Order: sequence, then structure tokens, then C-alpha cells
Amino acid sequence: ATSAAAAASQRRPTPRARQVCRRVDPRGFEVSMLVLETRPGVLVPVTIWKPLDVGSDRIDTHRSVPVVLLATGHEPLGFRAPVEQEVLMNLVLNLRLVAVAFDPLCQGERPQFGRDSDSRHNFSVAECSFDPQTCEAIHLPCTPAHDVFGEQMFLLGASLAAYFVYDAIRILDFIETLDFVDASRIAMMGTSGGGMLTAYVGALDDRINVSVISSWMGSWRTQIRSMVCHYDAEQIWWKGLWPLGLDKVDLLIARAPLPTMIANGVRDGCASARDAQIALEDASAALSALQGQVAVSLTEGAHGWHASQLENAYSFLATHLGLETQPSLHAHFEPLPCSALSFRSGGQDMLQFPDGVPNTMPDVVAELWSDALRSLAERRRVWSGGGAEARSEIPAKVREAIGLDTLGAEEVTNWSCASCSVPDIGDTWMPEGLNVRRSVLVVEHVGACMPTIKFYQPSGVTPSRVVVAVGGSSYLPEEPSPVERLLVQEACARGVAVALVGLCGFGGSFNAATAHFAPLLVGKSHAGVMAGGLLRAVDVLRHLVSSYVATPMSIFSFGDTAALLVPEPQILAAIDILVVFDSAVGWESIAEVWLPGALRKSISALPPRVPAQMLVHGVAGRFDVPDVLATMVDAGISVVVAAPRGSFANFRYTQERLAEMFAVPIAAAEQSSGDFSVLREASASVAIDIACGSEVVD
Repeated sequence: ATSAAAAASQRRPTPRARQVCRRVDPRGFEVSMLVLETRPGVLVPVTIWKPLDVGSDRIDTHRSVPVVLLATGHEPLGFRAPVEQEVLMNLVLNLRLVAVAFDPLCQGERPQFGRDSDSRHNFSVAECSFDPQTCEAIHLPCTPAHDVFGEQMFLLGASLAAYFVYDAIRILDFIETLDFVDASRIAMMGTSGGGMLTAYVGALDDRINVSVISSWMGSWRTQIRSMVCHYDAEQIWWKGLWPLGLDKVDLLIARAPLPTMIANGVRDGCASARDAQIALEDASAALSALQGQVAVSLTEGAHGWHASQLENAYSFLATHLGLETQPSLHAHFEPLPCSALSFRSGGQDMLQFPDGVPNTMPDVVAELWSDALRSLAERRRVWSGGGAEARSEIPAKVREAIGLDTLGAEEVTNWSCASCSVPDIGDTWMPEGLNVRRSVLVVEHVGACMPTIKFYQPSGVTPSRVVVAVGGSSYLPEEPSPVERLLVQEACARGVAVALVGLCGFGGSFNAATAHFAPLLVGKSHAGVMAGGLLRAVDVLRHLVSSYVATPMSIFSFGDTAALLVPEPQILAAIDILVVFDSAVGWESIAEVWLPGALRKSISALPPRVPAQMLVHGVAGRFDVPDVLATMVDAGISVVVAAPRGSFANFRYTQERLAEMFAVPIAAAEQSSGDFSVLREASASVAIDIACGSEVVD
């Protein structure tokens, strides 16, 4: 793939560029500020730093020198950050090279939601930027800004990384047109997120002759366990670890035999020296066979650039770029003020082309969602017209999409209490005024997160029903949420037993195995992991109540858990009522926020985020929660969606989709006034009545 990069660049038109200004620094260098159009309407702030004697009519018109493309880390100031400027000045004044730097998406001066120049508070909180007059960072850290779009890309079956990489590739196309640059000697370097981008581009484009990757290289096998750092969306490879079998070090193998330096700090919590050693041990045979030139710089520093690491990098660049002299030690330079490198200082917005129409990530997301929703509408026409038989394909689609974790979810035989442990937990809550017995179980679920069950059973009576509740704060050792307490109190008073099922990620922080994007690395999802836990818990509960005569079972789902209600045989055989309460019940409701015009009305509002349990790669356009609920109706289960007024938009969305599916009107009632917390409890009471079998459900 890399050998085709140069040929591909010849076929692409040179990106449009507009010079904004040129600044000469008395220390012996100049900075040219340009706007580059990497894709139609996508404008990137780019700076070219070079010694005054390079490309100068006064001194040496024909002299061409190597160039270094610097990829900045997750810096709100982008290339204007003092540490990045210091690297640029050393490359120019110490190594006598040309250096090019640019702002990545959602950093520096590449806002994606729009802004009001009169007030920094009108930046969306999804932007990671700065005040050009004071250099004060706005909305740290930068990783959530990338996640806002990255989450949407995963739902849409894509990856944000492609947009980061393509910007860099188009900048390389532009660099090749500079007559004072030796295009046969191009290097790229970066730290942290910049190290990531350097690794990506170096593996995909062999115009990068020399690569320096700082504070990023390691092994997912070790780094995902510690989860010290936030690996944002563009760093996650869908199915990378399994089944594709790729790890970070494979990017070095793809580059071989081109030279690469790995620079990690011993005290780096994100990408330690040991992480680099493990990665290189894994790849040693392949790198040796391919004659890969990999140097390792393991220094005492922490995360990011530091002097000893940079000095090793400068020597590496000098050797492999064929510089005539060896560089001196890393020098400390006074950075230029942010206003001097701002494209929007003085009230002027220079990041534009007169004839251009901006194309931002919200525009990209909106277009992709529109295509996906059209595809889903086509599928629904088939499912609606063909009835239950046509919809019978949906369970398989769900299973594949979420990467259902069925470990331990098979039918349980010879179940006994030996299969569970009864821990001493800090949760002491019990329902008031009732004689209730509570059992606490941690269910075996080999190879995956273990679900927990708090089982509340009215003493002295055979329960008339068991309600299985998922989505609350019942994961040990936390006390039940208000809705869970209300459920237990009202159900047990009616002779109904309640099982509060704790699933990984609900109640308490994610552990190392369930960090936000981690399941995507192995082609799974939190929905798949949690659904597997729910199936196992339902199996155990069926055996727990097997001594009762024909005890029916309900599921009471809330807290954005609708995505893990899979139509698997264990669920369909166990329950006769499903209540979905107060939940963002579908991906289509997420999409509606991004459709044209919707986002622009509230750029100061909190941008939409996707709950981890709904983060399913490629789900958009394939099916949605109402489609899954329809298959449960086909199986004879009574399905109820309940919501207070504050969540009524999601309720309406599900109601409309189900009505379309079955071609019949579906009744709805709305509570229209009053305090939200009171309404929520009132709505919960109605939902609990239904879950307990006290209401007739048609």
C-alpha cells in the first residue's frame, strides 16, 4: 500500500492554498501562514517554518533542504503550544531544516461547531481551542472533542482516524510542490496524539522517509489493561486486535525497511518504556526479516516531549536525512505570542476562501446519517410488508452487530448455589415495612464481566412473578437507585419478587476491560458484553425460581439499556412482559440531533454523546431498537415503552416506528405538567404496575 502513495499523489490535484501572511523573526527564521483546502470546504491552518537563507532570492535560490512535518499532540493551542514551537524552532535553527505544522480537527483554530468571536463562552464544549489574545486554553481536555465525532463515525461504520490521516496526506501533497524542499527527504514526527498520527501516516505513505513516534508506541495488550490514558476515538481500530490480529507495532512492520525512532519515557503513564519494549519484542522477528530500521530512545521523562528525547530525535533525523552536520543540544526558545500565529486575531477571520463553502464534521456526520436512515427506511418497508417472517432475520443481525458475548450464556443445567458467591457488601438498604429476604449473588461468567444479582423476595409466600431490572446502580456495592427502590418496595408489597441485575459499566466506574471504546478493538461492544451478562443472569434466575409453579417473569429496563435487550431464545422463553422505561431507546433518536439545521441552533449546548452501551460499530442503517422490540412482539411478549414528559421525544419516536412496523395505531398517554422528578416517579409507578402484571397489556 505504501509504495502506491507517490503515484496516488500524482493523480490527486494539488490542494488549494492561500497565503495569509509571512512573519520574519530576527532570530533567523520566517513563518508563512497558509490556509490549505484538504477536501472540498475543509480548511486547515498550516504554517511553514524555514531558515531565512532557504528559498531566499538574496542568498540561495536553488538550495533545497529536507522537511519535517510536525504532528501536534492533543494541544488546545495546536502548533502554537510553547513546547511544539520550541521543537519547530530547533528544527529550523539547530538542524537548518524546513518544518511544517498544522492544526488537527477540533484543536487550535479548527472549530467544527462554529463560534461567536465576541465571546469565548460561545464555543461549543466539543471544541478544544484557545483565546488568541491570552493564549488561555478553552475546554480541556481535547480527547472528548474528538470523541463527539468519533462515536458517530463508529455508529456509521467508519472511523475518525481516516479524516486525520487524509489531512496529513494532502499536506504532504502540498509540500511536494515547494521548490525549496527536497521531496525525497521528508520526515514526520509527533508526540502523544501526534505520535499516533505519525505512526498512521508513516505506515500508509512511503513519502515519509524518516519517522519519529513519541509517547504512543506500545502494545494494546498491556495498555488497554491499565487504562491510565484516554484513548480517544481516532486511536481505536475496529476489530484491530481480533479478528484482524493487528496491534500498534504492526505500523512499524508496514514501514519496514524505512527508519523509525520510538521515543517513550520511563515515567510515561500512557506509553511507557516497558510498553515500547513489549511491542518491539512482539515484532522482532518480522522487523528482522524485513530489515526494519527501528531505533529506541527510552529516557527518564514523562508523557510528551522533553529535552533528552528530542536530542536523540534530532540526531536520528540528521543521520537518516543525510544532514551535513550533527545538531547541537536541544535549545530553549521564547515562543511567538499566540496572536502572531492566529488566523483569527484582530477580529478578522482569515480561515476561508472567498468562493468556498465550509464543510465541517457536523456536515459530514449529517450526510452519513441521512444515507443510513434512508437505508434503514428501505429495510423497514420490507420488514413491515413481510410481517413476522421477514423480521425473523433481525435477531441474527443484532447478534452479529453487537458481537454478542455468549460466554456462560448457554442453558444452565444442575444449577446450585455453589455456582454463586454471597459477598459481604456495603449496601444495607431494604424496603420499609415489609418482610423481605434479600440474596446477593455474583454469577459465574467465565472470560467476561460477572453480573451480580440482588434478589428481593417476599418472605413466607411464593412470588406471583419475578421482575428482572437492568440499568440501575445495583452493581455491587452501591445502593439501589430511587427507581429501583420504588420497584422493590411496590413489587414486594404485591407478592412479586425483584432481581436487580448489575451489569458491567452500570453503577461505579468502568474497569480495565470495559473502558469506553475497548470492546471495539476485538469487534465487540458494551451492548454485547452486557447482553451476555443479562442472558446469564436470566438463566440463573429461571433455575432459582424453578421450584415455583409456572412463575412468570418480566424485564424492567431503564437507563439506556434498550440496546442490550437482545431477542435471544433465553429471553424469549423466560419472559412475557418487557417494560422499557425512561431510556434513549434508539440510535435514530441520536441521529436526529445531527441532521441539517438541528445542531446549528444550539452550538453552545452540550454536544450529544453516545452512552457506552449504545456504541455499536456500523449499527446505523442496519436495525434500531424499535425493530428489535418488534421481534419480541412477534414472539408473543407484551412490550411497553414508558417515559415521563422529559423523555417523551424518545417515546414518540419508538411509538411511531412500531406503529409503522405493525401498520396499526399504538396508544400513547402523556403527562403534560408538573415537576420532572414527580412525573418520573409517577411514570415509574405506572411502568412498575405493568411489569408486576397488575395492568392488562394488549
